[in-house]
Amino acid sequence: MNKQTQLLKNSLPLIGAGLGDKLGIHISVNGDQAWTNGTTINIPNFNVTSKEEKDAVLGFMSHEAAHIKFNSFKGISPAEMMTNPLRKAMHNIFEDLRIEKAMIEYMIGTRKWLDQIWINRQAEGNRPVVTKESEPVSILCDYLLFTCRVKFREQLHLQEYLDAAEDALFDTFGWKFQSDLDALILPKLPKLESSRAALNLAQAVTTLLEDFEPEPELESEDSNDDSNQDSNDASDDSNSNSDSNSDASEETNDTSSDDQASNGDDSQSASDKSLDSEHSEQESSDTQSSDSSTSTTDDDISDSDQDEFTHSGSEAPQSTPSERQEPSSEDVNFAIASALTARDEDVKDDMADFVQSMETLAHANEPAIEVGMPDCYKMESGNTRYGKILTSRVKQTSNNLTSRLQGIVQEELKVKCRTKTSGRNLNSRVLYRAAVGDPRLFRSKAQKAVIDTIVEISIDNSGSMDHVCANGDTYLDVAKEAQVALSMALNKLNGVSVTASAFPTSNSGNSVIELLSEGESVKSLPERLWRVDGEGYSTPTASALWHSLKKVIMSKKDRKVVMIITDGYPDYEQRTSLINLVRKAELNGIIVIGIAIGDIARDKSEFYQYFRNALFISDLNQLKKEMFKVAKNLLIS
Repeated sequence: MNKQTQLLKNSLPLIGAGLGDKLGIHISVNGDQAWTNGTTINIPNFNVTSKEEKDAVLGFMSHEAAHIKFNSFKGISPAEMMTNPLRKAMHNIFEDLRIEKAMIEYMIGTRKWLDQIWINRQAEGNRPVVTKESEPVSILCDYLLFTCRVKFREQLHLQEYLDAAEDALFDTFGWKFQSDLDALILPKLPKLESSRAALNLAQAVTTLLEDFEPEPELESEDSNDDSNQDSNDASDDSNSNSDSNSDASEETNDTSSDDQASNGDDSQSASDKSLDSEHSEQESSDTQSSDSSTSTTDDDISDSDQDEFTHSGSEAPQSTPSERQEPSSEDVNFAIASALTARDEDVKDDMADFVQSMETLAHANEPAIEVGMPDCYKMESGNTRYGKILTSRVKQTSNNLTSRLQGIVQEELKVKCRTKTSGRNLNSRVLYRAAVGDPRLFRSKAQKAVIDTIVEISIDNSGSMDHVCANGDTYLDVAKEAQVALSMALNKLNGVSVTASAFPTSNSGNSVIELLSEGESVKSLPERLWRVDGEGYSTPTASALWHSLKKVIMSKKDRKVVMIITDGYPDYEQRTSLINLVRKAELNGIIVIGIAIGDIARDKSEFYQYFRNALFISDLNQLKKEMFKVAKNLLIS
């Protein structure tokens, strides 16, 4: 892509149109709101200021396009989505994983753009991690969200969010719920193949919440006993010793029973004793007096388990870290009830937050160009008879244009030689200068001019183009003949590509007809022009210019030219936009030429407000004369 067009290339209308063409989805850029209706995606218009911002916008476009392309919500009724806010939020999380993975498989370049949304949010610090003080529904949704994104979308830069969500989930719902949840979702997440499958998984998690019954852990009971004993210690030392002996006796019985049942439970009991400092030491002493052999064994296991917990940390949720407290059954039930009764406003929507940031930019940084990319209708077929008649009418003019343009080109492409005071090649014709002390003895060749140009020619198809000239032709006839004559003449020059379009269509004011794309034969242009009938209801010149700019920017040609043939001024609401867009194109090295037909030539100063490079013609004969004024700058880099 020509570096001169980088700034213009960052304009959202071009970004959206280019991506929409690749994905087969209509993407518009207009206004200050983001929306989609199931077939079209609209992005609020604002000035893109960085590559990171541009990539994030492309990521959002790709994300929304994936919802359309891969049939989100197909076969799902609105009632299923709206009746349960938590289930809806979980479905969105699972569905986003499904459609983004599908989009990346379809177009691998979208991975970078989709990731950039989260990279930007992370860098801006606008997306905090959850903690155990967060609402239970936020904790649960964050755990699901970042499990999807880190483990299955491989967005490893989000690991800190997953770590925080795991800790908060453990502290709020307990390790047993986390274990059950992982067992449910981890095998199914990589196999989601439809929106219905994502909804079914969301319903399965909802059912898990509804049916879950926390089981009180042994250490929780011991902790309660310890709390009671500490209270008794504060009031009476004698009672404390009695309670301690009683507790120790009970625990010794439990330990002996556990030894007979399972060696693993014995380790857990011993580990619990090692956690509680003074109370554990008192229990160990009493246990030794009762059964020294059992006590010795328990102490050894306790030391071993303590070391194991210290090294393993939180890597294994099934083995609760000894320094962390399990939530009580009452706390877990409360968290589950809170999540199940959450409202829509309680559930965080990260994509909605990103949309809000774009809309804020659209409000705060109003773009200089408000008009967006028009709808494009590709003309595939034509009328052969009509094409032959039109070609015969312009053939002579086209040939004259070709010969004159080739003469100009050949003159400019000549490599001119001159003498210099230094160099590698002596000019034998001027060696006599050495005798008089003139150092200009060396021959130097000027840099060869290059033709590497694309020319887009767009004609006005509005109703006013049916106005009849003095010679009996309409303005539209003159415009068609000029378009074909220019296209045929320019196409014969080596290094020049020609494209063509017309605006608007008869059905829509914000639309263009694609008549000729780069690489197509110019011979098909006259045949396709029979469908250009001058029945458009408006003159959306700024919208049409967007389409033309998109075509030349996408070309690999170095020099880019847009010519617009029209009989009048643009629609009132597009006049400022046209002025700004022409200036922006010229600042980026793109030549924009307005060719005025008919009565508008009487008010040249007004037309120059829109096109600083302007030509004025009333018939085809004047086109040849006017073209010579701009041919050199038009073609030669």
